Amino acid sequence: MAALQIDIMRVKQLLLLKSKNKSNRKIALDIGVDRNTVNQYVKKLQSSGKGFDELLKLDELELQKLFPSKEALDGERYAILHGLFPRVCQ
Repeated sequence: MAALQIDIMRVKQLLLLKSKNKSNRKIALDIGVDRNTVNQYVKKLQSSGKGFDELLKLDELELQKLFPSKEALDGERYAILHGLFPRVCQ
């Protein structure tokens, strides 16, 4: 099952708690989201190559760029598939 997308304020809370070395399980309880959602967000944040303290300094728009919307991802996926299988997608 895919993790739910959480609002940017919860992402900021997640970053603050991770910067204080809180566990993903504790963060999930504190911000009221599923543990697996926290796990996926932490992985995505870590893959940015920046530390949690550094990510906390980003503004909301910069943070949001790390988590593209489902529509943006679907659009990219469609474009790729359309390029691979143009007859099927028409």
